[in-house]
Amino acid sequence: MEIFFATSNDNKVREFGHALKDFDLKIKRLNVNVPETDDEDVEDVARKKARDSFEAAGVDSPVMVEDSGLYVKSLNGFPGSMSGFFIKKCGEEGLLKLMKNLDNRKAFFKTSIAIYFPKNGDVKTFSGKCRGKISRDKRGSGGFGYDPVFIPENHENTFAEDIETKKRISHRKKAVDELKDFINNEKS
Repeated sequence: MEIFFATSNDNKVREFGHALKDFDLKIKRLNVNVPETDDEDVEDVARKKARDSFEAAGVDSPVMVEDSGLYVKSLNGFPGSMSGFFIKKCGEEGLLKLMKNLDNRKAFFKTSIAIYFPKNGDVKTFSGKCRGKISRDKRGSGGFGYDPVFIPENHENTFAEDIETKKRISHRKKAVDELKDFINNEKS
């Protein structure tokens, strides 16, 4: 099966490559520029982006997008679906500064993969969550985005300190596992 992956994020491409190695799925990177969708749920954002990316690309194979968000409980779910924008403008330091005096540091990552299938105009979504908390300072040099400040549940290190753990339990890995199950079911 061949799927176009609409993203400009090299880190996502790298993580997907790792998660899908040894799997019979040919992914081609697709560079398209589509407007950002204003929605609080990354699944709705991904679904809309998949349709828009397909239309902008003019290809006849399925088009996949992935959208992730960091939802912080004490910030009423912020930055959520605006996580990418927030980190570009404020960095991890901005989040830590915003949370400086907050004791409740619970948070979760959510990823949604959406694939637009041109045959029937259907969009399938695959999601994953990883619960944890926000550290009080940046730690580690691996990963990207919020990895230096996110500590997954039942762990002591941030994702940036322990990339191998991230590869095994992350929100993105869980969403990719759902995608793999779907493709395996379609094959049988």
